[in-house]
Amino acid sequence: MYRLIILFAIASEIYVAGYGRSSATNQSCALLWIDAVNEPIALSSYLRSIANSVYVADGSYYVAGWRSSAASRGERGVIWKDGVEIPLGQQQYTRHEALSCFVADGYTFACGVVSPYNSDGPMSGALWITKGAIDIYNTYTVSGSSSVRPEALYYDVLKKRLYMAGHYASSDGVSIAALWEMTFPNDGGGVTMERLVRLSSEETEESWLHANAYSVYVLGDDVYVAGQIQAYGSRYPQDEAAIWKGVWGGTYTAAKPNDKTPSVYESVFVK
Repeated sequence: MYRLIILFAIASEIYVAGYGRSSATNQSCALLWIDAVNEPIALSSYLRSIANSVYVADGSYYVAGWRSSAASRGERGVIWKDGVEIPLGQQQYTRHEALSCFVADGYTFACGVVSPYNSDGPMSGALWITKGAIDIYNTYTVSGSSSVRPEALYYDVLKKRLYMAGHYASSDGVSIAALWEMTFPNDGGGVTMERLVRLSSEETEESWLHANAYSVYVLGDDVYVAGQIQAYGSRYPQDEAAIWKGVWGGTYTAAKPNDKTPSVYESVFVK
């Protein structure tokens, strides 16, 4: 059994990340396909592993995911660059998963989730940035939230702006789509959090909706975030695909092109 999660195309090659079920261990194994006609590349020899995202830059491929920890019962977030594992973050986390990666200006960016060692408590968002000896690791929480989950990121090299899209749980359990706007000077300095944009929040007329953001893309001054919304508390809730469009520091407006048709947008690309 295979599950294909996300693809990246460059020139005549297509890269697809996902995972399969090992016949030997009956556990998941992170895989990468380069063109559909080729056999998948097994990225990890650990008992369990999953690949969540792939990005290709400067002739190398980067795969974000996780694998089981040799030291404890948890998972370890990793980037596989051309098949070589790069461990992320700190070892003291029991759940530690890279969900997406992005490469620009020599930097490798990854976002995901972490939760404390030996704990099933709140989950924090995580951001990793690496380049040579530079190794930046930040975690993100939202006041009153028990779960923060960044799903995707984008770095605007010219404007030094870093975007991270995802969602978090409100104090009453509603999932709120969110966009983190940050600056990163790409000179080895740190990341500055500018603002957290609540794409659907308790202050708006859509407070009765669950909403999740899964992808972000920037073209010029325009920022696009793809995801879905769902009626909260209704007897038969259904997903409705949504795309938010806005600008740095400004407002973001949601559109639902499919109207009431059950659907989800999981990725966005604009040209």
